Amino acid sequence: MDSSWLQFLGFGGSTRQASFTLLELMVTITIAAALIVAALFFYFSVIPWAQSTVDKHTYTILNDALTRYKTEGGGVAGLTAGASVNRVLSQMQTAVTWCGIGHQFLQSGVTYHGRSIGATGAGAQYHFSRFNSYSDGSGSTTSSLPFNVWVADRSNNRVQEFSSSGTYISKFGSSGSGNGQLNWPYGIAIDSSGNIWLADSYNNRVQEFSSSGTFIQKFGSSGSGNGQLNNPEGIAIDSGGNVWVVDSGNSRVEEFSNSGVYLSQLGSFGWGNGQLVNPNGIAIDSSGNVWVTDCSNSRVEEFSNSGTYISQFGSSGSGNGQFNFPESIVIH
Repeated sequence: MDSSWLQFLGFGGSTRQASFTLLELMVTITIAAALIVAALFFYFSVIPWAQSTVDKHTYTILNDALTRYKTEGGGVAGLTAGASVNRVLSQMQTAVTWCGIGHQFLQSGVTYHGRSIGATGAGAQYHFSRFNSYSDGSGSTTSSLPFNVWVADRSNNRVQEFSSSGTYISKFGSSGSGNGQLNWPYGIAIDSSGNIWLADSYNNRVQEFSSSGTFIQKFGSSGSGNGQLNNPEGIAIDSGGNVWVVDSGNSRVEEFSNSGVYLSQLGSFGWGNGQLVNPNGIAIDSSGNVWVTDCSNSRVEEFSNSGTYISQFGSSGSGNGQFNFPESIVIH
């Protein structure tokens, strides 16, 4: 190329100078292209991943706040299926304020299905609608937040933890009667703090563990007196954190505080209303009423939380609505 053309193009006055200048230009273009590719990767991959991590963490905190508000602060509804968006937002705002963590969310704002709650200042908007399964009124429903599954592995005297897809995660417990050991664990329940409660049936006691499997406490002993147990089976935690234990061998249900102090009992051996024979399962509804599977009577009985008999259903048989030794029960 003629040097006059190179000078005209701004590449200096010699072929050697032009070669270096073209090389510099090519390097610059290559670097710019690489930066653009990196920026696109960051925008479409890294940011969504980071946002997802923040969203999950935020959702967990908010859900914990709603649980605490419901169990301790008198709230009646949280992220319940079918609840309206306005109802959810109202409960959420009340819950985080009641729990004293409102400054973490209400200052920067929280969004649910694109609707803002308490967004009074600039800051990140926490989008967690994709992590729960509640309709926003437009007919769209998002996927559920992953959860873990805890199983009382009775004959192996342990508890195993799995992901919601069935992947094994961890285990705790071993055969024995020492602290943290188990002998025929039967019922299992998880409280609002995530601690795990087990009816350690053949050891005639209840044990509490952290979610990591660390032993926390135990209570109960063999017998028929107040606070004693004879092959406890079902277990449930009420909204106040009290522990309800189906004392199967004594045909009754006992209530304890979360520190293991005996509080009350309901039921007695027999076939009449409010009586029980080898009860197994237990569940507590949103009104605090206690539902018990009365196994050998082939029925389900409902009691108030003060132990008053309310109702029953079921009879022995194989027809619709009949039972043959019912055991577990759950309320949804």
